[in-house]
Amino acid sequence: MSEKRILVVDDSLENRELLSVLIERNGWEHQTADRARAALKMLEEGSFDLVLADLMMPEMNGLELLAEVKRQWPDTDVVIVTAFGSIPTAIEAIKKGAYSYLLRPFEPEEVVLLIKKIFEVQGIRHENVMLREELSRFTEGQFMVGKSYELKKTLRLAESVAPPTPRC
Repeated sequence: MSEKRILVVDDSLENRELLSVLIERNGWEHQTADRARAALKMLEEGSFDLVLADLMMPEMNGLELLAEVKRQWPDTDVVIVTAFGSIPTAIEAIKKGAYSYLLRPFEPEEVVLLIKKIFEVQGIRHENVMLREELSRFTEGQFMVGKSYELKKTLRLAESVAPPTPRC
């Protein structure tokens, strides 16, 4: 099983079940919510890498959910799914931070490819952050090249007696 987690938010049971089947077939972990407020509660209780949200829902629509997700969990990608697509709505969704806008009816392969692409981009973003941190340590003089037993022993001794350095 993949460690990636997907939250499907749709007031239609049929739509939730369809997306659930696609997600399960690909080994991704997921949960479903029948409305946006329930989805926000689930996001508060645990992290999700991706939210697939219906545009038209009672109480809070998909664009409102998108705005709240991006405000509270900016690293969580959101895809707006709808059968009522329009160019202005798609533009608004992208401006508010949606990764993509998916029109129903869709081909199952289209959804799977989109999810794989999102997870690939997330992996690249994560790798970028790690490389920047490593580069930062290198440029700050906290990085040494060497593998000898003596060097490692000396570094461990120095770390054990040195006072902790404050982080900014």
